[in-house]
Amino acid sequence: MSITTHRRSFAVLVGLSLASLLLTSVALAARGHHNHARRTFAPLGITRAAEVSAVELDPLTQQFMQVTFDRGQVTAATSGSITLQQKQNGVVWRTQSFTVPSTAVVMLNGRPATLTQIPLGSSTRIESSGPAGGSVAVVRVNAYSHRSQAALPGSSS
Repeated sequence: MSITTHRRSFAVLVGLSLASLLLTSVALAARGHHNHARRTFAPLGITRAAEVSAVELDPLTQQFMQVTFDRGQVTAATSGSITLQQKQNGVVWRTQSFTVPSTAVVMLNGRPATLTQIPLGSSTRIESSGPAGGSVAVVRVNAYSHRSQAALPGSSS
């Protein structure tokens, strides 16, 4: 074999090695990017969530309280409970029943109401609270017979 043949063989070998390294790097980078995006899902804002929960300091008692907001469409209502189908962007998450104590405030279209006055299909927000780490109880039911979705506190969606 001549020196020219060796140089060509070496050049082809180096070229194939570089191409292989480049393809491997691209494949690993794409796989890493895909996995990274799935591990770090966090919305920039919460406006259409089926449920939102927070722990807040009660300024009167200086105790931390858990506050939960559940939203959905009413599928059943009795004098002591209400059932919501909760979904986001048309995808059903769950159907959940809530026991509503007689001390809870119930509103329909911004006016005082009873649970049995809430029409099936109404967009509803259930507000529950209790000590952080303890059990929560429903304190407020806001139902709207003319909205597609009950707004979260401090929002308009």
